[in-house]
Amino acid sequence: MRELDLDRRARESFRTVLAHPDPPVTFTDKMRYKMRHDRRALLPALADKVAARDYVEAKVGPHVLTKLYLVTGDAATIRQDALPREFVLKASHGCGGCAVVGDHVPSDKSLPRPPAGWVRVEVAPDSVDWSRLRALCREWLRLRYLPWLEWAYRNVPSRILAEELLVQDGRVARDYKCFVFHGRVRAIQVIFDRFGDHSSNWYTPEWRALPVRTQVAHGPGIEQPTALGEMIRIAEALGQETDFVRVDLYALEDRIVVGELTNYSGGGFDPFTPASFDLELGSWWTPPEEYR
Repeated sequence: MRELDLDRRARESFRTVLAHPDPPVTFTDKMRYKMRHDRRALLPALADKVAARDYVEAKVGPHVLTKLYLVTGDAATIRQDALPREFVLKASHGCGGCAVVGDHVPSDKSLPRPPAGWVRVEVAPDSVDWSRLRALCREWLRLRYLPWLEWAYRNVPSRILAEELLVQDGRVARDYKCFVFHGRVRAIQVIFDRFGDHSSNWYTPEWRALPVRTQVAHGPGIEQPTALGEMIRIAEALGQETDFVRVDLYALEDRIVVGELTNYSGGGFDPFTPASFDLELGSWWTPPEEYR
């Protein structure tokens, strides 16, 4: 009886946390609607950072993928002699859990001692405490998202992947987050210096700056990427099979790289300033009345 009570309380909490008007109107409303109702098999395939590579390769090609050094469910296999000097470790089954190991990082930075949760950290190669790094990975392998909040991660295998580090202007490369609705890019959020002076800007697909903020300050204005058209083509190719997905890209000097595919941008809780942008962004999205 106690377990049934706990299940009932969990369902009630789920309905309260993801409450939205009926019908949903804003982007946030529709995101919560999707989180409550969308149970299509495509979502776990996009959420799993390992499986998503196969999806990206099939839709766009292998040339937009990072180099992959290791995929493991055993933290003991994460050893200095098994990896290059610079790399990124990511948990495949969550949107947190990330360790950047790169020569651009000051040598006085150190890894946190577990338990640390779904942290994003960076450290210089010569400052890595490998025992602590493995301990962080063991913690990530044990962590799971609440299945009633971010369902797509529910059955994603717990794995750690080690991949190529992308550096631009002496820091982790800028992240271009393309909001794709029904196969069309409608807005692009640019993330600057996630591990340092974190900031972001918003642009239309035509690269008109938008006076929008989420939870961080405005970043420096930047020129339109020379490969913007190709970036949009890639993002739209990856968004053809669903009503919404956020496609995260990196635009390097010589190539475009797909970072990840995100079903639940902001987890349904990112506030927008001005609030009217939440309504504008939601106007591009018509979730099906019944997800199948």
